[in-house]
Amino acid sequence: MISRACALLLLATAPLAAEDPFAPQVQPVLRVPRIEAAPRIDGVLDDPAWKQAARATGFSEVRPGDRVKPLVETEVLVAYDDRHLYLAFLAHDDPRALRAAHRDRDEIWQDDNVGIILDTYGTASWSYQIFANPYGAQGDIRATNRGEDMSVDLLFESHGRLTAGGYQVEMAIPFSSLSFPSGAKQVWRATFWRNHPRASRHQYSWAAIERGNPCFECQLGVLEGIEDVKPGAPLWLLPAVTGSQASGLLDPADPGSGLGDARRDADASLTARYDFSSDFSGEATVNPDFSQVESDAAQVDVNSPFALQYPEKRPFFQQGTDVYQTWINAVYTRSFNDPSFAVKLTGRPSKTAFGALLAIDEHTPVLIPSRERSLLLQGGRSTSFVGRLRQSLKDEAFAGLLFTRRQFEDGGAGTVFGADALLKLGKHQRLELQALASHVAEADASPLNGALAGFGFDGRTAAFDGERYWGSAGYASLERDARTWNFDVDYWWTSPAFRTPTGFVTRNDERRLLTSQSFNFYPTSGIATRWQLRMGANKMWTWAGEMFDENVWIGGSAQLKGQVYVEFAVGTEDEIYRGTRQTGKQYWEAYAETAFSKLLSFGGAAWGGDSTARFADPPVVGRSLNVDTWATLRPTERLVIEPSWRYSRLRDRHTGAPFFEGSIWRARIKYQLGRALSARVIVQYDGFEHGLSVEPLLSYKLNAFTIFYAGSTAGWVDLDATRGPRHDPAGAARGFEPVSRQYFFKLQYLFRR
Repeated sequence: MISRACALLLLATAPLAAEDPFAPQVQPVLRVPRIEAAPRIDGVLDDPAWKQAARATGFSEVRPGDRVKPLVETEVLVAYDDRHLYLAFLAHDDPRALRAAHRDRDEIWQDDNVGIILDTYGTASWSYQIFANPYGAQGDIRATNRGEDMSVDLLFESHGRLTAGGYQVEMAIPFSSLSFPSGAKQVWRATFWRNHPRASRHQYSWAAIERGNPCFECQLGVLEGIEDVKPGAPLWLLPAVTGSQASGLLDPADPGSGLGDARRDADASLTARYDFSSDFSGEATVNPDFSQVESDAAQVDVNSPFALQYPEKRPFFQQGTDVYQTWINAVYTRSFNDPSFAVKLTGRPSKTAFGALLAIDEHTPVLIPSRERSLLLQGGRSTSFVGRLRQSLKDEAFAGLLFTRRQFEDGGAGTVFGADALLKLGKHQRLELQALASHVAEADASPLNGALAGFGFDGRTAAFDGERYWGSAGYASLERDARTWNFDVDYWWTSPAFRTPTGFVTRNDERRLLTSQSFNFYPTSGIATRWQLRMGANKMWTWAGEMFDENVWIGGSAQLKGQVYVEFAVGTEDEIYRGTRQTGKQYWEAYAETAFSKLLSFGGAAWGGDSTARFADPPVVGRSLNVDTWATLRPTERLVIEPSWRYSRLRDRHTGAPFFEGSIWRARIKYQLGRALSARVIVQYDGFEHGLSVEPLLSYKLNAFTIFYAGSTAGWVDLDATRGPRHDPAGAARGFEPVSRQYFFKLQYLFRR
């Protein structure tokens, strides 16, 4: 028998068991079981269904660490039945350190959150991203090789709760919310994801993601075992009722004329969707309500000769928009301004995607481009058609065709057609290509003719007088995207006659060559987790070959600890504008943002230097300064305050006299009363127009489609600022006078059968 002293000696001298080294999971596979009884989605993982679920573990850090072991553990339970994919996330953490609050939909991205990234077709060209924060507030994104589209809305159920060991979230994702290939067996590419914002914004993935691989979806894991599932509830009916009461100026030409009688309006609309299969659906809408309940943030356009683009917020056009995206913006859905009827078909059989859209628009915008300015006019009734076909190739590569046509009721039509492709040249390089042809058949006469001075070309008149002409546009880009060294070489062209009736191309008559490259450095210690050095050069020629713009620039950026990001650039430019040569213009740009705490995040951008006063006659170079700042304050778990300020000025370089100067103040204040109920108010002052607007709104959202809104908008203008001091008979200054007022409501309910 070994003595106690000998036993202790043996234990002391025995080698210690080494901790198992961490190994990231490259393209892991998870077999998902079918369950008979669905779990309750309440954030409590006590249902028997979860005991049958598959378990995903072994997450690795994506950033700032590179495929290293995460700071905290994450587990995911996965199962399915005939109608839903079920997920349960166990996010281990100190609950006191969590960043989470009661949020509205798509307002969770600065919180802790968990979700699934899902490529149901395995083409690596796009994916669903379905997330929830610790309280179950939802967020969803459609990611494509052109970026992230946050306008998509998917119907799914989620609930979460904080626990002593972190938080847990349950999700039920209906198969009817997803598009996937027809067939008995499904093999989906996926990863489970966790955002963990602390001193840095840590991100963890079940499938290990290589930092130097530009194809994100190519690295996803695999979900298998899902069989014999169908969308279910193929018919979606979305009726809506709207009502409003609006008052405008008695004399539109006189801001001080006061408000006239209120105009009352009520309307009903119906949108229907039918899922013919899991990869083919059709939608139609009659008398749709395409109004927005929140105004677009004002943009500074006082020195811009080109029309401004705004994001799409209307539900009918938000769904399936990735099919129509191309590098040359030939499909801009906000060009369907006031449709009375619209129908679209969307299909994704196997690796082929197609879309068709037909709309009758009552008041159609007309965009007239040129090299130095554009003009946006309000036209009449039109019928438009958009057709798109895209074939996925290996990994994220694809080839596609596009056709658009718009026919005006009073005469005139425009057609655009062409092809595009993305080709992979090894692991890190890719080639992007697009070529379009356009044909315009002008109306014989138009009331818009009086606004078209200066838009003629090649002997063509500016007026709509029955002329017909062809145009062309193209794009080619060779890009390298790797861990350390990246480059991008782009060539664009648009002929003087090129127009996109259903798109948003504001410039033509030009050729552009743009080059840039960057170098990334990833220090293992210090205040930064990444440094980047960037440089580039651009040249622009007229279609005839005369150079009119060239510039070179150099800059850098850094991702710092404390969730701080900064960047800076300087450059020089030579330009010929409206026949005036301007050489040696110097400019600078700076940007910074931080989300260092749960309470406050903020950021700002500033740019300035030598800038052309484009509406001066002749155009001259002045000194400019532009500032854009924003912040998000979260005083409580239900209150969010988002102030912003935009400032812009341009002064004469010699005298200091201003060509223009002004600012725009905007604040959005929102209180989440409950999971579905919220109240918000937007206050904005536009110093360029001297206008004040206030927009309160009460919202109830049972889900992404069943909603109730009630709100108002009111606008005032400062007459003393716009006209100089004005006085009434008693001698008092006029100050702010009302120019508009509206009350409105909207009720929309989703029926599924």
